[in-house]
Amino acid sequence: MRNSYLLGYLIIIVFLGTLNFELILTEFPFEFGFGTYQTYPFLLLATIGFVFCFLFFLSDKNKQYKNEAIIAKLHNEITIQQKDLEIAQLQASESQKTPPMFNTDAKV
Repeated sequence: MRNSYLLGYLIIIVFLGTLNFELILTEFPFEFGFGTYQTYPFLLLATIGFVFCFLFFLSDKNKQYKNEAIIAKLHNEITIQQKDLEIAQLQASESQKTPPMFNTDAKV
């Protein structure tokens, strides 16, 4: 899903760049708050878009890692409970098979 967003963004940027090639080569003064700089507006907007895409990719990847960790934790809990069930079944079957020969609780 993330790759399709990046591919779509790149296609749009390249398409707009080919349609407005003169805009790519034109410099405009931008006030950034700490000074005025001559920059290319199209490349500036493309860079800002890549930053937002990168932040989206990082958050999505982080969410994917969290989901994988939860699934692994649940899988471990299931295997532990299956082993506990097997142990309980073996103990129950052994207690039914071999009755005690002597009653140790009886008073003589």
